[in-house]
Amino acid sequence: MAVSVDNDFARFGAKSYAINKITSVEIREAKDTKGGCAIAAFGLLSLGCALAALGQAASNFGGAIGYLLVAALFGYITYTLIQKAKRITYQLFLITAASEQQAYESLNRQDVYGLRDEVEAAMLYHSRGLNAG
Repeated sequence: MAVSVDNDFARFGAKSYAINKITSVEIREAKDTKGGCAIAAFGLLSLGCALAALGQAASNFGGAIGYLLVAALFGYITYTLIQKAKRITYQLFLITAASEQQAYESLNRQDVYGLRDEVEAAMLYHSRGLNAG
């Protein structure tokens, strides 16, 4: 998405916002809350396979290796789901007198906060220009 901010407009892809119509800027953090049951299920499956591998280790070494491989696979899936659940999406909202619009979204915190600073600087420039004249 092409993003640019100047003293008159903030452009986010195909949508443009007039700086003089923006009353405030807000950043919201959205956490992914889905996947708790899947994390628990895959974690328990991994644990169960690891315990089965311990049980098989003395009598059937080949079976123990198989269980360990399956436990590792379930462990990897659990780890991936946990990392996804920790992910935070940063959303930039532009508020006008009429409404609020989500203008931009990113996983990169610095990108969103940098855009907020650019929009606020343009708002300040515009308000000083109007007050000076």
